[in-house]
Amino acid sequence: RKTLAESELQHGDVLIYQRQLPPELAAQVRYPTVDKYLVYVQNRRQVHFKRLEEPAAPPTVSLELLRTATYDEVCASLATALSLPDPTKLRLTRHNYFSCQPQRTAVKWRAAPSLDSLLTHGSHTVDTLYYEVLDLPLEEMEQLKTVKVSFHNERGEFVGEQHSLRLRRETTVADLLTELGTRLQQAAAAAAANRAAAAAAAATGGSQPAEASVGAVSGGNGDAAADQQQRLSQGGTGNGGAAVAAAAGPQPLSQAQQAQQQADEAALAAAAELVAAGRPMRLMELIQNKLYKVADPSETLDALNEAYWQLRAEFIPADQLADGLSGSDYLVHAAHMLLPPLPPKAAAYLAAQQQQQAAAAAAGTAGVSTEEAVATAVRGAGKAETSPQGRGTSGGAVPMEAEGGGGGSVKEDMEEDEAEGGERQGGDEAGQENGGGGGADRGAAAAEELREGREELERALAENMPGAAFGDPLLLRVPEGETMAQLRARIQALFNVPPADFARWQLIFVGTRPPNAVLQPSDNLTNYLSGHHNKLAVQATADAATGGQTNAYLMDPNKLTLAILHDDRGVGNGRRQPPASSRYAHEKPVKIYG
Repeated sequence: RKTLAESELQHGDVLIYQRQLPPELAAQVRYPTVDKYLVYVQNRRQVHFKRLEEPAAPPTVSLELLRTATYDEVCASLATALSLPDPTKLRLTRHNYFSCQPQRTAVKWRAAPSLDSLLTHGSHTVDTLYYEVLDLPLEEMEQLKTVKVSFHNERGEFVGEQHSLRLRRETTVADLLTELGTRLQQAAAAAAANRAAAAAAAATGGSQPAEASVGAVSGGNGDAAADQQQRLSQGGTGNGGAAVAAAAGPQPLSQAQQAQQQADEAALAAAAELVAAGRPMRLMELIQNKLYKVADPSETLDALNEAYWQLRAEFIPADQLADGLSGSDYLVHAAHMLLPPLPPKAAAYLAAQQQQQAAAAAAGTAGVSTEEAVATAVRGAGKAETSPQGRGTSGGAVPMEAEGGGGGSVKEDMEEDEAEGGERQGGDEAGQENGGGGGADRGAAAAEELREGREELERALAENMPGAAFGDPLLLRVPEGETMAQLRARIQALFNVPPADFARWQLIFVGTRPPNAVLQPSDNLTNYLSGHHNKLAVQATADAATGGQTNAYLMDPNKLTLAILHDDRGVGNGRRQPPASSRYAHEKPVKIYG
């Protein structure tokens, strides 16, 4: 009790009094005294809780809580509203005031002292929290780490579904790959069983059960199905369209989907055989469709940042195993990239090359000779140029040979045409002695136009960095003495590209900046790569890439890359890409006022 002087009353102050309640009646009132009620009015907050998987959906539940409530009290109130028996299986994520999306990291167990800290982002106060329902207590889960890994085949193509592996943080990458191998065997067995059930149902004239097709090629990962079932059982919004489709029964697959499913099943079956045979695997970190590094098998999972890098696992190809490599072999990173902007003459030369290959593949072609057709296209492009140097070039630059960055051959198909043009010119000169000079002039002009178009293309490739990377990167072995022409033939066979389309594909070695290296078909790749030993990866990374101790060299993908330049038309028959590891790949833009 305080006196009036001790209370420091002033003019205009408001005095509130109340009748003292009996103890039995005060126990029935939430705030029996005035001071407790005013504290409640000052601290109460209306909080909207949303599922983390559905940040744009309406709130699942809204609760009135005190900003002084502890972390345990907030979770207990939310669990009661969601009819969950165990509040320790809830994980909360704060709201981003600027993007109106969940923040990147979840709140650790009991890391927030009060609700007020949960609703604060910088100097701003929010009213939204996101929650997840886990299958085990959060404190126990934080001792584990969930890693999302995509499995790819020998062509670098994504197979099946993304695998979600939950292991202890001190587990090594080697243990992770062992667990993934077990998952692949389970997925192959599930796919085979599903195929047999479908065949039996078709033979008896019945329909395949809907349950049999769920997760058949999903890598044995039932997390998504369990999450959907949990969402529906807890009154979540879920995916209404998917629920209606599931109720209506399985939908027939299109021809493309059936082909994709068959390819995935075949790849999983082959993967299961490789696991049984003991073929080693490697884990790679990717970003923006380019390889960043090969993970060391002794590295712990706690050191992996799967929220930033995309993790990809694959079996080491037979020609890249450590016991089959020599000290003269190289492993290089190859990435699919868009062609840089080309001047008109170079673009016309490239298009004419493609037409030449298409015409050569057709039977019974006739008409203007090949070299004259290419020269005509290049000559027409030259007339349309607004600059004698062409777009994106500096005119007199010489492609880098030994110390550059890139390599791909643009002379491969046209050297023979030049030789034919020279023979044609020689024949025309002989005809000129007999009184006919028009053929000689035409042959010389065709050879000159070919040379100019080829030089324009080489200059553009050497002086301009490639466009954006796309598709699936991969590691390629370069054996001792292999030429650029042999490497082109291997890449064409690997991706099964028709000759007419492959005529537009260019291979260059790209460093950190131009000039790039545009190698010729006869250039020895061993000689070229041996001049770049300052761009090698460390020995431990080379051992990880080959599955054991090796004397072969691994080029650092951040210093030297084989760029496979072509249009993005869907490498591997338009196969789908693995999902992004982070849900923040396309975060909502921030609007700036003022």
